[in-house]
Amino acid sequence: VGSMTVFLAVSRDVALIGQGSARFFFGFLLDFAAHLMQLYKTLCVGQRRRSSNVMYDAVYNDPPFLEAPRVVIINAPKDPDKERERYLRTFNAELEAFVRHEAEVDDHLSAFYERSSRARLRFCLIDWRRICAYVGADTESSSVLALINHLMIHWDVIPPPSLH
Repeated sequence: VGSMTVFLAVSRDVALIGQGSARFFFGFLLDFAAHLMQLYKTLCVGQRRRSSNVMYDAVYNDPPFLEAPRVVIINAPKDPDKERERYLRTFNAELEAFVRHEAEVDDHLSAFYERSSRARLRFCLIDWRRICAYVGADTESSSVLALINHLMIHWDVIPPPSLH
C-alpha cells in the first residue's frame, strides 16, 4: 500500500533568505522529515495493534502494509533579476546535493530509517528549471503550467480545475 507523499515547492523568497545558502532550509527539511517518520511509526504501531489479535509474533516479523513517507522537493524557479538568479542557482545546487547525499546513505545508517518496519523516508527532487527549459516555458504562467503538467503525468497529482 502506498503511503504519504508530501510535495514542497521552494519559492524564490524562501530560497533568497540565506542569499543562496540552503542550510537554513535543510534544518526545516530534517525537522519535517523527523515528524513525518514519527507519524509513520504511529501508523505502523496502530496497524500492528489492530492485527495483534490474529498472530502477535507474525505481525511484528512482517513488514508493515504502509510504505515510508516520501518528501518531494521542487526547486526554486528562475528569476529575471541576475543577482537573485545567482543566489537561486547556488540554493538549487545545494538542494540537489542534499537530496543526492540522502539517497546515497545506507538505509540502516539513515536518520530516517525505521528499524521495526524496515522502511526509510525518501527525498526526491523535481527540477522545475529543467522542466521549463525542456518545454520552453519562459513566462511565470507557462512555468506553472509546465510544473502542473509534470506533476499530473509523472506523479499522478490532480490539481484543482482552475489550474489546468
